[in-house]
Amino acid sequence: MRVLIATPLYPPDPGGPATYAKTLEEALPSAGIDVSLVAFGRVRRYPKVVRHFLYLLLLLREGRDADLLYALDPVSVGVPAALAAWMLRKPFVLKVVGDYAWEQGRQRYGVTESLDRFVRAHNLPFEVRCFQWIEATVARCAARIVVPSEYLKRIVSHWNGVDHSRITVIYNAMQEEEPTEAPPSVRVLPHPRIMSIGRLVPWKQVDGVIDASRIRIACCRGRWAFARAARTARARGGTRTRHVHGHPPAS
Repeated sequence: MRVLIATPLYPPDPGGPATYAKTLEEALPSAGIDVSLVAFGRVRRYPKVVRHFLYLLLLLREGRDADLLYALDPVSVGVPAALAAWMLRKPFVLKVVGDYAWEQGRQRYGVTESLDRFVRAHNLPFEVRCFQWIEATVARCAARIVVPSEYLKRIVSHWNGVDHSRITVIYNAMQEEEPTEAPPSVRVLPHPRIMSIGRLVPWKQVDGVIDASRIRIACCRGRWAFARAARTARARGGTRTRHVHGHPPAS
C-alpha cells in the first residue's frame, strides 16, 4: 500500500502537523506502507490561489501511484487534496485538529464566541461562513475523518452535512525521550518555573496563562513572540522579561 500525505507544514517548520507528518513518514514503512509526502511549503512563496493550483498539480503527479491521499488540514492542503483524490479516483482521508473557520474568525474577523458556541452560531461574518463551507465540503469528501479527541469529534459533527459515523478518534502519541540538561539561559531563571508551550494566537489562551501565573519571565522563540509576551507580562504586573530561545529580540 502507498499513501500520499499532503501536509501544510514539514520540518524545519514548527507546529504539530510538521511533527506528525515526519513521524508518519518515518514510521509507516515499518508497517509495510510506502509513503510519499508533499509539503505545502514547496509552493507557499506564490500568491494565493496560484499556490493552491500548483499544489494540486504536485498532488496529481505524486498521487498517480498512491492508493490513498491523506490531508493533514481541511483548507490549505485539504482543498487541493480532495480535488486531486476526486480526479484520480483515489480514497481521501482527512485529519482535523481544529476548526479553521473559528480560528480565522477569532484572529481576523472579530469572532468572540467560544468554539462550542461558534459551531451553533448563525450571525457570522460572510468570510467566516465561507471558511465553514469550505472545510465542511472537504470533510464531506473524505471517506474517513481522523480527529485527536472526542471533543473534536463532537465539533466536526456539527459541520454541515458531515456524517458522524465517518469520524474516527485516534489520539496523538508522543515518543519518550531521555531528559536533557536545561540550557544556561533557563537554569538562571528563579523558581518556581512554569513551562507553557503554545503559539501566541487568541484561541491558545496564552495570555490567560500569563495572567493566571502572574508571570515575570517571558521565554519565547522569536522577536515578535517575545515582544508580545513581554508586553502582556508587564501589563499583568510583571517587571522582567528574558529571551531564552531562538533569535534575540531587536534592540
